[in-house]
Amino acid sequence: MMDALFYIGLFGVTIIVLGVLAGKYLNYLSYKHVERDIKDWVISYRKRCTDNNRFIVTVETLQNSFREYDTSQIEYAWASLVKERIIEQDPVDQEWCIRKGVNL
Repeated sequence: MMDALFYIGLFGVTIIVLGVLAGKYLNYLSYKHVERDIKDWVISYRKRCTDNNRFIVTVETLQNSFREYDTSQIEYAWASLVKERIIEQDPVDQEWCIRKGVNL
């Protein structure tokens, strides 16, 4: 009797742990999907840039453009874009922007 209760409890704990891990993995996939969508959008704008123009991009502009995503997801994508130097600070006025560059 005691062994059966132990195995039932172990099975229950295992199911809970697997559920939590699956939830975290699905959340990770969601963040990666948002990052890919925003990255594609930014790169499409970057291809339109010439040597003389730029597009100002902030977290707020991304939130206005991608209202279907949460703020935390957009901030995650923003950090990734800055890390990959897709969005850079303009040396003249320090605004975050998309400019023509070699690292597409």
